[in-house]
Amino acid sequence: MMQDRSAPPTGHIARAHESVVNSDTVSSAVIKRFLRRYIGTIVAVAFLGALVAMIYAWMATSIYSAKAQILIESRLPQALREQLGEAGIALDSPAIESQIALLRSGKIASDVIAKLDLEKDAEFGGQSVNKGWLRSITAWRARPVVEKTSGNTIALHEAAVASLQSQIDIRRYGLSYVLDVAVSSRDPEKSAKIVNALTDAYMADQLNLKIDAARQASDWREEQIVRLRTQMNKASRAVQEYKARRDYRLPPKIEEASHQGVNPSILQSDAGKEVGSGRRDAVSLEELEVSASAYRKIYENNLQAHADAVLRQTLQFTNARVITPASTPLTPTFPRSRILAIVGALVGGMLGLGVCVIRHIFDETIKTAAEVELTDTIELIGNIPAIELTRPLVRHVMINRPHLTNQTMPMSVLKYTPLVAQSNVCRSLHELLKPLNLYRQTSSGTIIGLTAIGTSAARSMIAGGIAGAASHSGKRVLLVDLDLANRTISRLLKPDATGGIFEVLNNSSNIDDAVISGDWRAADILPASANTVKAGEQFANVDSTLSAVIAKLKNRYDLIIADLPNATDARNELMTLAPLMDEVVCIIECGVATPESLKRSLKIVRSAGVEPFGAIIYASDDVSI
Repeated sequence: MMQDRSAPPTGHIARAHESVVNSDTVSSAVIKRFLRRYIGTIVAVAFLGALVAMIYAWMATSIYSAKAQILIESRLPQALREQLGEAGIALDSPAIESQIALLRSGKIASDVIAKLDLEKDAEFGGQSVNKGWLRSITAWRARPVVEKTSGNTIALHEAAVASLQSQIDIRRYGLSYVLDVAVSSRDPEKSAKIVNALTDAYMADQLNLKIDAARQASDWREEQIVRLRTQMNKASRAVQEYKARRDYRLPPKIEEASHQGVNPSILQSDAGKEVGSGRRDAVSLEELEVSASAYRKIYENNLQAHADAVLRQTLQFTNARVITPASTPLTPTFPRSRILAIVGALVGGMLGLGVCVIRHIFDETIKTAAEVELTDTIELIGNIPAIELTRPLVRHVMINRPHLTNQTMPMSVLKYTPLVAQSNVCRSLHELLKPLNLYRQTSSGTIIGLTAIGTSAARSMIAGGIAGAASHSGKRVLLVDLDLANRTISRLLKPDATGGIFEVLNNSSNIDDAVISGDWRAADILPASANTVKAGEQFANVDSTLSAVIAKLKNRYDLIIADLPNATDARNELMTLAPLMDEVVCIIECGVATPESLKRSLKIVRSAGVEPFGAIIYASDDVSI
């Protein structure tokens, strides 16, 4: 009696239906499924990006950066700075920027190049040396410039200046008056020497600027002193000449003149004339004397100022000072392996995400149980999640099945279901026992054939898992490998078998010798063959014999799980075997099967006169272990 297939879906299938019906959770569910499906690819590409970055860091030339600090004194008065505060610093920013431009100027760079003789240095415009193939590739554009400048002293100097300026990095320390001056070089000692030479050249330039200004002022004052001396001497000479042209003797008295017979009226008239003339000449003499005295004082003041200027000229100091000289750096500033690895991982992760998005857009394979339901071609009876091995499982398999590899371990894990009793895989396998075993009431056993739309490995794993779950529940179970071409179960679980179903059909072996008894609570196994057999028409020639063998096996076992070949791989063989099965179940492997391949495989099964009982979806994005 067949199971009622109109009943509402349960378990994982119900959750798949809910994800389609409930539109509010579709977006988050799609994102989760996408990440679950492609997280391995994204992580792998991110790891590859980090690896490439580490390789580049290992091959790239190390760059060292030495740093010094210069304190620039403010040009604003102290009282004004205290009154303005941070606003005063903002007002003084142009002066700081001017000093930064001066440190970057070609004059300072020329002084450094001349002091350290960097024109002959290969790093700053000298003759090229072997820099490695990586730097040779990145510096191919500079080759024509070097060829043009070779032999030209001026051009070589300009190239060295430009190269040095490109390696100078000057930054203001916050809003302070401190400047961080750094220079990069492949040689750590050279970078420290260049930074110290750069600061020394800057300090010397500032000092020379003040000395030149003081010298110019002194020269101008000397010219003024010479001019004032000439004017002072001229004024003094005018006073002396004036005095030399005049008789400053006193005239005789009138009484004495009368006794001597001189006419008094004549003396009075001459005295009046002399006094009048003296009054007028006395005014002119005073002016000349005042002018000479003024020129003398101006001359003396300028002479004293000149003496003070000459004294100050020898005591000049700059408004800047080096507070931290450069020292030899111990670690390179480029490449920084850790930062490059992080950046490489981020770039690789973004690239991997983009690749996965493109793959997801153009991927037409079935990924969820809901997509199978939407095709309306077959009913789903189970959902088996993808297998993930834990350390205890791997340890058990490696001890009990040392010949298995990492790719074949899931097959053994599915067979030994007690090891995964708490996993979604075990629960899914036990849920399958209800529709596979209880739908029919017969006196003999039931044989269920499993074919796949996907890889034969997934089909054989699920066949072994179902057999293991049924045998663990106390039933007599036989696992038959009927895929003569691939022999997946035979190769993985019984590689040392000396006979199989093929030998039984050809009367070269009997059933008792071919069947291999399983361990405690494990299914018995009937391998395909001891050797590789070309499938195709093999079962067609022994159709009657195969039916008799299957009937005999059904009398011995409660449940027989037959691992059938895929419909697309061995159509004729499947059409021969399908009618001998009580039911045929299709295994749909997500990420491999497409809606077109599903319809094509079901058409092949139905052309054999068999209606598939249902489908089991494997490794869907709906569930995980």
